[in-house]
Amino acid sequence: MDEGRSLSIHTVAKTFFAMLTYETLQDVLQHRAKSDPPGRLLLYPLGNTSCPTEITYTRLYEEAQRLSLTIRSLDKFQTGHPVLLHFDDHWDAILLFWSVLLAGGLPVLSSPLSNVEDDRRKHIQALSSLLESLICFTIGNQVI
Repeated sequence: MDEGRSLSIHTVAKTFFAMLTYETLQDVLQHRAKSDPPGRLLLYPLGNTSCPTEITYTRLYEEAQRLSLTIRSLDKFQTGHPVLLHFDDHWDAILLFWSVLLAGGLPVLSSPLSNVEDDRRKHIQALSSLLESLICFTIGNQVI
């Protein structure tokens, strides 16, 4: 093989891989959202493996960016601190995970909760205390 050609391929490969170096997870999402094509997620509703919802990384990034501004504006939000997330729906969990990251917080996903209201409340309070987290996101009446 021609040495000049080999060097050229090596230079191109080195440049390509240097461009794929990310400093944060947020950089990975932004890169996927701005790539062409942007790629997509297939999300399945609980109990249904035949009808996925298709979400592009572009949509995820744009919606997470928008929500991150709201999260950042919350009085009790502190950059770098944990934010507890509890969602049964995959889209909600993924969207809020990235929104908290983009806001500068540390998203912490909660495990499934008890069906007993008092037990749910105690579980969330214990997690909140352990994490020293003042914020917990959920939907409707899932937690409290």
